[in-house]
Amino acid sequence: MLHSEIQQHEIRIWKFIARYIFANGGRSPTIREIARALGIRSTDHVARDLKKLVDAKRIQIIRGISRGIRLLKNPFETATTSLPILGTIHAGDAMMTIEQTLPIEWKEIARAVIGNAANVYLLRVKGDSMIDALVNDGDLVVMQLTPVAENGEMVAAWIKSKQAMTLKRYFREGNWVKLKAENPTIHLPPYPAKDVEVQGKVLCIIRKSNGKVIKPT
Repeated sequence: MLHSEIQQHEIRIWKFIARYIFANGGRSPTIREIARALGIRSTDHVARDLKKLVDAKRIQIIRGISRGIRLLKNPFETATTSLPILGTIHAGDAMMTIEQTLPIEWKEIARAVIGNAANVYLLRVKGDSMIDALVNDGDLVVMQLTPVAENGEMVAAWIKSKQAMTLKRYFREGNWVKLKAENPTIHLPPYPAKDVEVQGKVLCIIRKSNGKVIKPT
């Protein structure tokens, strides 16, 4: 967690500094202002806590000036985010649709996993057609909702003629689309491009076995 290296009273000072800086156009508080605002009698106490925040790389102190505190990290930015698990997608034969999870489950993951990506959700994988891409039965795939994909990307593909969804690698050549399994025992025919809709692409995989996050290979 973001605050794990420092104690609650240091977090309290860190948050006050951030609020003060945001409210005063980037100008930081003095040690005396911190002590007065938080009801701390000793400025030495504040100085010790500031030193701990410096050591934890939360702030920087520029010596020789009274308002020399600079934020290195924002205490109000969370290190994790919650994503919905919307259901199960088949990595095998195309099935009628995603098997929805009701009620919807939520999973906490590191925000760094998705970066600035929008419209992100999770699907649980069923089947073994993508095992050579390190996607196993029961793993979670982190999906970004999008109607387009580059060749080689792993996607949730809707096959109109079958009214079915599947998880495969996407390759388009002219008017044809190949949905490639990552399992040498599974071979699928090409489909007319107009018969295939991309409904999301895989950003990363969360392993069922150990919770490790990996990028698609």
